[in-house]
Amino acid sequence: MAMLIALPFGLVGLALFIYVWTNAYPWLKMVGKFAARPANLFPLLILYLLLWVELGAILAWLVSQLDAPNLLTIFLILFILALIFIVFVVFILVWLGEAVWIARLTKWVYARWRGWIEGIYFSARLQLIKLKIKADMRQENARRGKRTTGLKMGKK
Repeated sequence: MAMLIALPFGLVGLALFIYVWTNAYPWLKMVGKFAARPANLFPLLILYLLLWVELGAILAWLVSQLDAPNLLTIFLILFILALIFIVFVVFILVWLGEAVWIARLTKWVYARWRGWIEGIYFSARLQLIKLKIKADMRQENARRGKRTTGLKMGKK
């Protein structure tokens, strides 16, 4: 019953995801290619790590100052929220750059090993066809051996 109730919500969510993906994909692809350039990817990675270090240092200082809340503490909490948002944006850029590199690596491996991969596929397919032929031949021979016409064959 719960699945029947959840199914329409799941389908609506899937349709929404497909709509957003098809409309946002060209932008994501361009941003991913921009982030995947080595001149951009390595500084983004360094920035991502430095932001995490800065966030950790600010949180450590803030924890030590919790006994005396003041205007500076409130400002730091707002700054931490903004910093978390920036870390999230940089993470998305790094993730898109890594996705582009994974796609490039997959294309390169497939181009290099295409013949070998297809050879394995076709040889496995040929072996399955041979096994099917053998199984069909066994069934055909088994039918012939059991088939009788009602007349006894032999010497009279």
